[in-house]
Amino acid sequence: YLLPVSTGLLEYSREAISRGQIWRLVTGHWTHASLDHLTWDVVAFLALGGAAAWRGRGLFWRTVLGSAAAISAALLLLAPQWQTYRGLSGIDSALFVALAATLWLESERRADRWLGAVAQIVFVGKLGFERLTGSALFTTETPGHEILPLAQFAGAGVGLTAALSRRRRHARADPRARDPIRDRSSRARPPRGCGPASPARSRVPAPATGRPRRRPSGSVAPPARRPPPTAPRPGSHQAW
Repeated sequence: YLLPVSTGLLEYSREAISRGQIWRLVTGHWTHASLDHLTWDVVAFLALGGAAAWRGRGLFWRTVLGSAAAISAALLLLAPQWQTYRGLSGIDSALFVALAATLWLESERRADRWLGAVAQIVFVGKLGFERLTGSALFTTETPGHEILPLAQFAGAGVGLTAALSRRRRHARADPRARDPIRDRSSRARPPRGCGPASPARSRVPAPATGRPRRRPSGSVAPPARRPPPTAPRPGSHQAW
């Protein structure tokens, strides 16, 4: 938008790509149609990209590069009627879904998991609104340009895939890692006899029957009884 000459050389153009200008498959995402379009996309990219990089650089780069490739492939294969494309909205959608899905899958707090689930539902509602109305929810309409929900759907699929692959790698790297929901349920119901309220019990042999007899914790065993003395037999010289 700021440099019209460079925009014409970098935007996604089906005709130019068919002539061998394949760099447009990547650079087309960084061109915009208006100042409002540029502002919304860049602000969202910086905020979402910073949060994704804080979660992990691998998550950030897989989401950005994977969504750029997936969106361009979707435009070539599924939208032959679209001759040009500009904008970061598809990559922003991928980052948003990757963060929401990561929060939903990896957080141990129930409130954070609910936040991640609600964020994904709201995103699907936004896409449905834009698909039905044909107008963007945040940016203003630019003459000669229309919204393309296909790019955002493709980006969202890449973001969800990146979050799932991240969780699978973490579980593979740490075999002790478990699902936080199952982990909490197992801690809430400890096995019988292993809880803190069950006192330790010792067993002492019963003198009469020989069966083990339970003795309360902290009690002292009684001293052993000596056999009573026997009277000496007549004629014996046993001394007492």
